[in-house]
Amino acid sequence: MLKDEYLEKVNAAGFGRIEVIQEKVFPISSMLNDPTAQAVIRDLELTQEDLKGLDDSVVSLEFTAIKG
Repeated sequence: MLKDEYLEKVNAAGFGRIEVIQEKVFPISSMLNDPTAQAVIRDLELTQEDLKGLDDSVVSLEFTAIKG
């Protein structure tokens, strides 16, 4: 899910004044030893080139919002 789409869903759930405090990028390369990631890569038949295109696409957001 894209960042803007996620924040729109937070807003649609009744939260306002959404402020992103921090974004942390998790490079795909750091997850390649994870068995679940390996299974997904295998099932989707992703190539090394595919993986390069995905690098830095996983982001964790820290944000504040007010309900109501």
